[in-house]
Amino acid sequence: MVGPVAVREGVAHLRTVFEISERRACSIRHADRKMVRYRSCRPPETALRERLRTLTTERRRFGYRRISGGGQLSPSLPRPTKLRLRTSRGLEVHVMVIVRS
Repeated sequence: MVGPVAVREGVAHLRTVFEISERRACSIRHADRKMVRYRSCRPPETALRERLRTLTTERRRFGYRRISGGGQLSPSLPRPTKLRLRTSRGLEVHVMVIVRS
């Protein structure tokens, strides 16, 4: 199974190499055109993500509740409503944050 980013890249590759339309490239790739045209409108919130990454590397055994609700985040940063921390590929830490607008 391939993610949406890889599908978008595949459709873009087909369009540039074979010089075909978006509709034809999507039908060849069996991709929905809406998914190919989608652009995220979520703000990047880089400061919050960086702070969460530093906290997770400092305190590896803290869960998401202790990091998001324990007062370690800066008061100027928005409070995350949903926070998922996961560790994969050795020591690399991935942080996914969804903040209520």
